[in-house]
Amino acid sequence: MERISRKAAEARVLDLDGREHPLRSLWASRAAVLLFVRHFGCREQAVRLYREKGTIRALGAELVIIGNTVPCFARAFREDLAITTPIYVDPSMASYRLLDIRRLREALLSGGALKHKLSALCGGFRRVQTRLDRSQLGGVLVVRQDGAVVYRHLSEGADDHPAIEEILAALAPRTSDEAQASL
Repeated sequence: MERISRKAAEARVLDLDGREHPLRSLWASRAAVLLFVRHFGCREQAVRLYREKGTIRALGAELVIIGNTVPCFARAFREDLAITTPIYVDPSMASYRLLDIRRLREALLSGGALKHKLSALCGGFRRVQTRLDRSQLGGVLVVRQDGAVVYRHLSEGADDHPAIEEILAALAPRTSDEAQASL
């Protein structure tokens, strides 16, 4: 089973007050669903996952959102969306690099990205000005307390989000036969 590397686990993220925390602290007390957002103007996936916060907690995990900007933009994100789940920032983007979260190489307005942008706008998600690196993509990792990664989705484009059901399935308790089969 894949594990978070020691170097990635020690990468520093900032809470909304600017205090540093090692990435490993985000899953130290319980499993974590780590949502690495492209930026805090990209809200659709965060809102969709946040709606499942109760289910995620019932399955023994915490939803944690991480973005690549500074705390003031993350605070605005939290206030605008009334999100109460933990939010951290990584202005250096070290955690993104160490976890191999991809960067967008091609133009942002490719067909898929444009379609996604229109879909998000029609869904009521407006573009918000942020200080960001627009070429950074996002991803979702489900990490157990021991640092084992039981689910990983690294976005391949701005419009590439995993199905919520896949994330929740990764959190579901497994029988001993299922656990053996996954080894």
